[in-house]
Amino acid sequence: ISILSYNVQGFNSYRGKEFADSVSVGIVDYIQRQDPDIICFQEFSRIRARQLKQYPFQYQTPYFSGKTNQAIFSKYPIVGQGSLDFPESPNNALYVDLVLKKDTLRVYNIHLESYKIHSFRSLLKKNAGVDFLKKLQYTAAKHREQARMLQAHRQKSPYPSIFCGDFNQTPFSPSFQMLNSGMQDSFRERGQGWGTTFIRNIISARIDFILADSKAFEVLEHGNFDLRASDHLPVMARLDLKSDQ
Repeated sequence: ISILSYNVQGFNSYRGKEFADSVSVGIVDYIQRQDPDIICFQEFSRIRARQLKQYPFQYQTPYFSGKTNQAIFSKYPIVGQGSLDFPESPNNALYVDLVLKKDTLRVYNIHLESYKIHSFRSLLKKNAGVDFLKKLQYTAAKHREQARMLQAHRQKSPYPSIFCGDFNQTPFSPSFQMLNSGMQDSFRERGQGWGTTFIRNIISARIDFILADSKAFEVLEHGNFDLRASDHLPVMARLDLKSDQ
């Protein structure tokens, strides 16, 4: 099973249609070359779905939910699906149940709360330090709440699960440790280097992950890709679902 996770930043549509179209061409070309079985997009633009016709099965954030749009594209049939809407947040998570021959697995596409730090310059304003600290504390609390919600849902799943997405947190955070309980981080298993997935101004970090059920999957490969079409970089893993599952 090959699975890719990518926060595409709305294909940069805020910079105009012409720029967004060129970004879309680059992303679609990259996907065609990598040819993953499953794609988890965060901040997806609905109008781009028609460019991914090689994926006959898809599920997106319900249209009138008021949440940022996530999308899952799959070559495997979707037999179950749902949206987990985080309270008092524009963020959410999707899940789908996929059938692979005789096996069924669950894939979660996760977009945790953003810190909403849009530029380094904003940190230099008067009282920015106090506001920044409050923002960190608020967002960290949201992350813990959202991680608990996700783990509780996963633990009730009848199928082995995979967590993918933009966690907006590093591997050292309590919320990541919560999500990683009973799971394995594909980068830690098979990745190389620093594994940076987010680059903006002077900030770079590994905040995008693919976590697979430790008992059900073996991580065969992990790749980080330097595709500068968003402020995030795509990550991809190849997993083997163990035969006794």
